[in-house]
Amino acid sequence: MKRKEITQDDRILNHLEENGGITSWEAIKEYGITRLSAVIFRLRKSGKSIKNEWVYTRNRYGDPVKYVCYKLEEELKDEEPWWKRVRFFM
Repeated sequence: MKRKEITQDDRILNHLEENGGITSWEAIKEYGITRLSAVIFRLRKSGKSIKNEWVYTRNRYGDPVKYVCYKLEEELKDEEPWWKRVRFFM
């Protein structure tokens, strides 16, 4: 019997459930995943409710920087799906 392979999506979802959130840097260090946003996109497409939380801080040189921490949301039954809430600006 063949064992089910653990996918990047499985690893990230497990991390979110156990730790509450993940950043791109954590995904690179822990799992070797360099395109976390693509994994988050697939998870959202599969029905997971994941929010972006912006983190504002300073780098080692004192320059202001920002990055996203992805976190699981509790699914609200009456709320419209995430893809209807997303607005794209070009």
